[in-house]
Amino acid sequence: MNPDPLSQRYAPQILLQRYRTGDRSFCDYPLSGVDLSQANLNQIDLRRAQLIAANLSHAKLVRANLTAARLCRADLHNVTAVEAIFPKRTCARLTSPPPIWAEPCSPPPT
Repeated sequence: MNPDPLSQRYAPQILLQRYRTGDRSFCDYPLSGVDLSQANLNQIDLRRAQLIAANLSHAKLVRANLTAARLCRADLHNVTAVEAIFPKRTCARLTSPPPIWAEPCSPPPT
């Protein structure tokens, strides 16, 4: 089932608005394909979030929980992820360098 294009278009703005009001849990929020590049999402709970093909490049995810997030084809280029928890295996593009707790399915792009 494909996500509704309109909801995908507004997903980043709604997420950021909810985040700013103190909501830190987005486990059930549809985030596949959204652009959250350069977002400041410290201490966010994305543990079961669907982030397939999402753009998180240059985002700040300090102490974020992505324990069981679906990150296939997600762009995590230059993410600040201090004390963040990532899945043990992910096919996301992890670069500069990959977090030590992540075990990429394939080598990062060069």
